[in-house]
Amino acid sequence: MKTQNKLQILVNLFGRFSLIGIVSTVIYFILANLFILSGAMPPMLASSLAFIITIPISYFGHGNFTFQIKNTNKAQLKRYLIYVVFGFVCSNLIMYLSSTSNYLNAYIGVIIITVLFPIINFLALKFLVFSKND
Repeated sequence: MKTQNKLQILVNLFGRFSLIGIVSTVIYFILANLFILSGAMPPMLASSLAFIITIPISYFGHGNFTFQIKNTNKAQLKRYLIYVVFGFVCSNLIMYLSSTSNYLNAYIGVIIITVLFPIINFLALKFLVFSKND
């Protein structure tokens, strides 16, 4: 019974995590496409700007809704920003390597990022950024 309860809590937590991720992704998608279609900036800049705009949405969404932290603090924000920069660099590196490799292609990079990053992000947010030890 106790294991089932812990599993249910984890499933609920991952559900809230997924909801915030979907909302943030939809906002990113809309903004990036608006910036690109307006012709105001090149696609790489449009994507980066849309990503930056979604950072606070994701931070407060995960802090307040996913992990139900009553008062987020500066230490959490600092860890979150480090995590975001690290994830951004890693995803761009994966895309660069997969798109310039003789053995892989960009689609493999997209698959790697799409499958692995949500799991890594969930674990990083739960255990590093919004850990209950603060």
